[in-house]
Amino acid sequence: MKEDRVTAKKRIKRVAVSADANMERETGTLDQDEDVEQERFMESRIYMQATQGHIGDFIRILHSISSEKELQHSEILSQVGPWNNTCLHRAVSSGNHELAMYIVGVCPDIIKMKNSKGDTALHIAARKRDLSFVKIVMDSCPSGNGASRDVEKAEHSLLRIVK
Repeated sequence: MKEDRVTAKKRIKRVAVSADANMERETGTLDQDEDVEQERFMESRIYMQATQGHIGDFIRILHSISSEKELQHSEILSQVGPWNNTCLHRAVSSGNHELAMYIVGVCPDIIKMKNSKGDTALHIAARKRDLSFVKIVMDSCPSGNGASRDVEKAEHSLLRIVK
């Protein structure tokens, strides 16, 4: 009977230890997931500069964040803020064409990114009747073969953006 109690205590200790080990493994995974999730969100510094449109300050902050977090510029530019808006969404909403051209030049794929409403930056520009930005997008997107920039021959993904 005493042996049964000792064996039961050992089993309980083993279960407790293995539960703690599992919890540590799960917590470690959560920490990694949180890091990945955190990298998805834009820093307020770059978000504010995208709104204000001072291209020199924007580039300086972009370089600073890139150095601090060891991220490529395109990774930073692809991050999102409130309502999943990218810095391109913010620049277009604020009418900052020079900054929008810079962002598209560094990270062309950002044009395809949608916010929580399903809008690309091009949708926002079209809604604002901002033909300058529409031209920026059209000029920056090569056709399917990569050489011509003719809208008539534009790749299907670009045409889906404007639907």
